[in-house]
Amino acid sequence: MTLYLNVVAPPDATAQSGLPVKIFAYGGGNHAGAVNYPLFDSCNLAAEGAIVVAFNYRVGMLGFLTLPSAGIRGNMAIQDYLAALRWTRDNIAAFGGDPKKALLFGQSAGGVDSFALASIPEVKTLVAAVVLQSGSGIDLTPNETAQYTGKSYAFAVGCADHDVCHRLEESTTPHDVADKFQLDCLQSKSVRQLRAAYQKTAAIQEKDIFKGHRSLGGTFGLNFPNKTNLNAPVRDGIIIKDEPLAVGSRVPVIVGSNGQDASLFTHKAYKADNSSAEEAYAKFLNAWGPVGPAIGKRYRLSAFNNSINAIVTHINTLAGFKCPAYKTLRATSAAGVPAFAYQFNHVPSCPWVWIRGKQFPPRRLVDEFGATHTAELPFVFGNLDHMPVGNGSCTSTATERALSRGLVDAWTAMAMNSDPSTDERPWPRFDECDPRGMLIQNQSMAAAPLDYHECNFWGEVWAELGGFRISVPTTNKCGSPFREAHSIDNPSVSKTALAMRSVPDVHPWLALGIGLSMSSWFM
Repeated sequence: MTLYLNVVAPPDATAQSGLPVKIFAYGGGNHAGAVNYPLFDSCNLAAEGAIVVAFNYRVGMLGFLTLPSAGIRGNMAIQDYLAALRWTRDNIAAFGGDPKKALLFGQSAGGVDSFALASIPEVKTLVAAVVLQSGSGIDLTPNETAQYTGKSYAFAVGCADHDVCHRLEESTTPHDVADKFQLDCLQSKSVRQLRAAYQKTAAIQEKDIFKGHRSLGGTFGLNFPNKTNLNAPVRDGIIIKDEPLAVGSRVPVIVGSNGQDASLFTHKAYKADNSSAEEAYAKFLNAWGPVGPAIGKRYRLSAFNNSINAIVTHINTLAGFKCPAYKTLRATSAAGVPAFAYQFNHVPSCPWVWIRGKQFPPRRLVDEFGATHTAELPFVFGNLDHMPVGNGSCTSTATERALSRGLVDAWTAMAMNSDPSTDERPWPRFDECDPRGMLIQNQSMAAAPLDYHECNFWGEVWAELGGFRISVPTTNKCGSPFREAHSIDNPSVSKTALAMRSVPDVHPWLALGIGLSMSSWFM
C-alpha cells in the first residue's frame, strides 16, 4: 500500500532553512475526507514561512476494523498517521523544514485521532506540539468492543468465520489458514459493498442509544462511550495502550472548539417532523435513555425561546465539542504538560466551502449557522480571498485578516516554541482553577476567562453512560469554590443559537468524496 503526502514549501526554502513544520490531519468523521479539498489549500500558509504537510489516511472500516480472525489488528488509520509523521521527521529537512519544530494540527475527527496519538510515548519523537480543533477528548473504543463489532461486521458483509470455515471444509483446506481466507473474502469486496455492510451490522445498531432518532439530527457530532462503530481509534493495547483522557497529551497542546460547532449537524433537527417543539424535545431527551431526565431538568426549552434547534445545538455543542476539549485540557494539565485553550466564537462574514456546487453556509444564513464546525479553518489556513475558497466572490474583512494572522502566528509559535504566545498576544497556560485562554469573538482575539462551568454536568453524564470519569475541581485544590451552575433556566445563549431555524440540507461531514486506490484494503 502506498501512502501519499502533500508537502508545500515557500519557493525560496532550502535544506538549510530550518522552517517550522505544520502537519495537518483533516476531519470527516473518520469515514470520509481527503487532503485535496480546496478548504485545505496550503499555499498561503506556507507563504508565511512554514513547511505544510498533509496526508491521506484510511477511514471507516478500512481504517478501524478490528478482526483478529482475519489477521486485522485494527487502527490502520492510526498506523497511517504514524507512517506520515515518521516520514516527515526523517525527510522534511530536505524541503527546508526543521523536524524538531513540527506541529500536528487536526480538525474534527483529525483532532480526535491526533489526541489519541498525542497520548502515546512515541509522539515525543515525532512532533513538538499538537493542536486539536473541535475534536478531542472522546472515550476510545475498548479492544474487546472493537473485536465484537468487527465480528458482527464480517457477518454483515458475508465474510464471517463460519462462512469461511464452510468453504474451507468444502475445499479440504487446513483450518489454520482460515484467517487468510477471511482476509481474502474482505479484500474481494468492493468499496460500495464494504460501506453498505456498515448499516447492516447488528452490533452497531443494537448499541446505538439513539436508534430510530437519527433523522431528528440529535446525534450528529457526538461520540458516545463504549460505542460500537468502525470510525474511531481503538485502545488496542499495542499502539494505544492507555485511555488518552487518563494520561493527557504527552506534548504541549492547544485545544479549542467553536461557539456553535454542532449547528452544522443539528441544522435540520426535526425539520421533517410535524411535532411541536415540546414534543420534539421530549423525543430528543427520550433518545438519551437513562440520562434524558437529568438533561431535561437542567436544560429547559423555555430558556431557549422554545426553539428546538437552539436547544439541541447548545446541548450537542457542549456534549460533543466544548466539554471534550475541557476534559483534554484538564487531563493534560494534570500530567504537568503545558496546555492552552481557545474558544472560536467569530461568525465569518463569508461562506467558506462549496457543497455540490452551492455555497455553504448560504450568505443569507451565515449568521444562523454562527461559528459552526469548520468555521475556523479558513482563518487557520489564511484562505480569506474569493470565498468560498477557490473561486467565490466574497472577500473577508480587514479585521478578519487580522484574526487570521493572529491564529497563523500562534500555530507557528506553537511549532517553534511549544507555546502559542507571540509578542503581540501572550497566551495564558490553562489552569483548571482559573481557566483562561484565547477568546476569539466580536472581531477580536484576546486572552480572557473561558467558561466551562457546564462541563462538570456533562462529565457526570458521560460517566453515567460508561465514559471515563474526570474528577470535579474542588475547593481544597483550587483554594476557592469552583464556579458551577446547578440549573440553566437562564443560560447565556447567543443570538445565533436563538435564531437557528430550518435551513437547506447539506452533507453532514463536508466531505465531497474520497478516492481509494490501494493495492491492499487492510494491513
